[in-house]
Amino acid sequence: MGMAEHLMGAGEIRERLGRPSRQRVYQITTDPSFPKPYDELQMGKVWRIKDVDAWITRMQDERENIRMRRGARRIDETHEAVAEGG
Repeated sequence: MGMAEHLMGAGEIRERLGRPSRQRVYQITTDPSFPKPYDELQMGKVWRIKDVDAWITRMQDERENIRMRRGARRIDETHEAVAEGG
């Protein structure tokens, strides 16, 4: 397996993320939380696929944790309202 099979550019990242706008992909890939590029070629920056996939997984996990916390907070608020007679 060659190195090219382990790398991806912005176009492939865009596909992996569900085809957001090119501007959004640029915002994501320049965010400090996003992996640093492996290299910059004449055609643009390239990233290791495993680094990008790990970042996507981490972001999905963080989103899920936020949803769960929001859900738990809503349940707590509902219980409080019921306890208060509301």
